[in-house]
Amino acid sequence: PVHMALSPDGRWAYVLDQQRNSVSRIDILSGSIDAQVRLDYEPNYIIYLEKRNVLVVSQGIGQSVVALDPETLDSLTSVSTGLMPAGLAEWDDRYLYIAESGSNSVSRTIPRSEPSKPTWQRRSSLTAPPTPCEAS
Repeated sequence: PVHMALSPDGRWAYVLDQQRNSVSRIDILSGSIDAQVRLDYEPNYIIYLEKRNVLVVSQGIGQSVVALDPETLDSLTSVSTGLMPAGLAEWDDRYLYIAESGSNSVSRTIPRSEPSKPTWQRRSSLTAPPTPCEAS
């Protein structure tokens, strides 16, 4: 396992497994795997967007972010990203930020349509300045 998120009510844990390229939904009370889905390549990070009732997973080698139904783990939509998407953050229930470690940038997407069936539009990319080198 590389990362996990909890459901808002604390009942479920959603765990990423990079070796199996999967997301598992674990019942916190029993400790058993309730559901599991195989994704594309190298899931890196997962968040639960509570107001939209959707899980979002970044897939490094797959260079995408996928939205999953938290009950069934069915794929709802996906968006292509830059190189090696990793961390995810939501702001103001309007924007999804994607840290793209392979391109040293952060992109912003805007979820569209119904909260339970989102579509995303990639809007912009912010590139970090190069790290200053110390003189030797």
